[in-house]
Amino acid sequence: MTDQNSQFFAILTAIGEAKQANADALGVPWTFAQMGVGDANGTDPTPSRTQTRLINERRRAPLNQVKVDPANASIVIAEQVIPPDVGGWWIREIGLYDADGDLVAVANCAPSFKPLLTQGSGKTQVVRMNFIVTSAANVTLKIDPAVVLATREFVELRLSEEIGKLDSKNSVRVATTGPIDLTGLPVLDGIAISAGDRVLVKDQVQARENGIYVAGAGAWVRAQDANGGAYVTPGLTVMVEQGLKLADTQWVLATDAPIVLGSTALQFQNLTAGYNGVTARNSSGQITAADAGKMFYFYGNLADQVLTLPRASELHQGAKLNLQNMGSVPVELFPAEGEKIWVGGSNSLPSLTMHPCTELELVRVHPIEWFAQGTGTMYRMRSLPTVPTGANDGRLASTGFVQQELSAERGSAVPLMDGAASVGVSAKKAREDHRHPVDTSRAPVDSPNFTGMPKAPTAGATATGNQIATLDFVRRQLADLVGSSPAALDTLNELAAALGNDPNFAATMTNKLSLKAPLESPALTGTPTCKTAPVFATDTHIANTDWVTRRGVQYTNFFSFTGAVSGAIAHVGGVVHFWYSASAATTNAYSLPNSATNNIPPGATIRVQNWGMYNMTLARQGADQMQENIDGAWSATTRIIPPDSYVDCLYVDKNCWLLTGTGVMGKTRPYASSLTGVIGWQRLPSGLIMQWTRYTFPAAATSVQIGLPIAYPSAHIGVWASNTDDTARYATVGTPFTSAAIASLSSVYVQSNYTQGMSSIFVLSIGY
Repeated sequence: MTDQNSQFFAILTAIGEAKQANADALGVPWTFAQMGVGDANGTDPTPSRTQTRLINERRRAPLNQVKVDPANASIVIAEQVIPPDVGGWWIREIGLYDADGDLVAVANCAPSFKPLLTQGSGKTQVVRMNFIVTSAANVTLKIDPAVVLATREFVELRLSEEIGKLDSKNSVRVATTGPIDLTGLPVLDGIAISAGDRVLVKDQVQARENGIYVAGAGAWVRAQDANGGAYVTPGLTVMVEQGLKLADTQWVLATDAPIVLGSTALQFQNLTAGYNGVTARNSSGQITAADAGKMFYFYGNLADQVLTLPRASELHQGAKLNLQNMGSVPVELFPAEGEKIWVGGSNSLPSLTMHPCTELELVRVHPIEWFAQGTGTMYRMRSLPTVPTGANDGRLASTGFVQQELSAERGSAVPLMDGAASVGVSAKKAREDHRHPVDTSRAPVDSPNFTGMPKAPTAGATATGNQIATLDFVRRQLADLVGSSPAALDTLNELAAALGNDPNFAATMTNKLSLKAPLESPALTGTPTCKTAPVFATDTHIANTDWVTRRGVQYTNFFSFTGAVSGAIAHVGGVVHFWYSASAATTNAYSLPNSATNNIPPGATIRVQNWGMYNMTLARQGADQMQENIDGAWSATTRIIPPDSYVDCLYVDKNCWLLTGTGVMGKTRPYASSLTGVIGWQRLPSGLIMQWTRYTFPAAATSVQIGLPIAYPSAHIGVWASNTDDTARYATVGTPFTSAAIASLSSVYVQSNYTQGMSSIFVLSIGY
């Protein structure tokens, strides 16, 4: 008799041991197909390896599932589901049969009575057998899906596994900003971590440790949807919810396949605008793969500094290194051994010099090659076009242009200086008219070049022509010319200086004035520049490109409220932030400003953020309307914004506001749904659609075809039916049993064999 001393266990039979040995030796599948249960003729059986059948088998049916115990790879778990319309006997012994019909494992169990529905206590019973094998690698399951039932645990496990394989992962609360210990509950990016929080770990020194984790007081574990090779694949994306620096950023796994979790270095890349971070250095060293996507700036002032690039093979195709030399000395860049740097049309370079106040962008174009571009490559560029002689318009001057200008200046392509001249020999110098004379003791008649203090007769006061003007003649003429001029302008030098030494001063002034812009509404040309305003200035300074680049993407203002607030024109371009309210739900409410009375232009945006503990309402003013998706219609209906979400309200003209963001996520196509109680549907971002409905049969024992809430676009995968909780429709007799089968993309067959009257069922369907 069974009591507290009874022992229950499962063993392989002799046939089972032989078949396992054969499967292990030859590597062939060992297929389990059916499970039998029996009552052992009322005895307390003891399993024996010599058994070839059960003592008194009452039922044999296909298995529901066969799996390896997650806690012990040597234990195989076989499972069968017995429906409520089968029974009327005790279960004391269990047998497992393979595809050949041989009894390969046998077990005893505590006696359990399986009643029939006609006895007034029907139940669905799950029978499991756990037994030890030397290797579970060759164990397989043969299933006839037409006759096998599935437990809820089995369905939920399979759905969780398939959803976990999608690239788009559930969001994480926070992301790391540097290496951390994967244990305990630290503060990350300004957020205090709690047990159970999901965390994106992306900055570990050993990049193979990167991934999505669940935090705990002890050692952290990888999240269930990112803990295996099937779940961690190139293109994995995840959103970060909170953080001082990384809130609302999206990250993608940029590592190429194949990926072995725990061995392959995982590199995550920020998909949001801007650099991933900043790395600064003032001395020689190694640039790492983790610096890709960041701004790396060098500010050293010591000579002979060297920076080494990471191996190109450590980064994905198209990865970028953004380097800035803010120091006062050049720094030499070297690729890893065996790798190359390309600049324009040049041959590959062994190294590249980055001069002060220049920048380089190096793009990984091949597993061993980088392409460099930016101001740091200007001096290495080849094949620049040679602009025409005399050009002075700001274009780059090639070496050919310089030689061309020198040749035009001196009338010869001979180098600037030919060397020193010997006595009696002429040699070209910087200009054509500069030559050494043959006789250096006399001045030539033609264009003499006197030395010393040569003298000549002073011409008369009214003399004209080509007579030499002596100092006395010139002084007398200047005195007559100056007359009563002020002392500051009584010499030609002073007058010339005052006129800028320009013989065509009037024409020059006219030309210069024509190039000046008027103070009122100037129309500037060329490349005008201006002083850079402070980064967060909001005054009338002119915004140049440097100011715009450093300012980045920002909201114009931030408003923090609790309670009910009417929208105003000042809110456009800003964030309207509603925070926690201690009162009841719906206390926080916001109405968008009236587009007509405020003359709001198309493209104007207001972000409404619900940081409270309850839902808040979003309404409109005047004749304005709102819409969230392309499947809906513009309406004046008040919307609900859930806690910890936001809605970007974009005015698109004609009294229409378009709503986007996490606060309306369930209403857009990637997350479309119709949640109306017992009848509804939900579309997941992957495209998978779940639908549910309820149906009451018009008569007993009826089979009908019913429609689903919506039609599947491509495939109808499966459908399940269950009795409802409406027990009032079932008598104490009869056999209530329901089933469902796929009929089409938009309908299913349902059946009830309940013979006492009408019955009601719940139907669940999935497809895409």
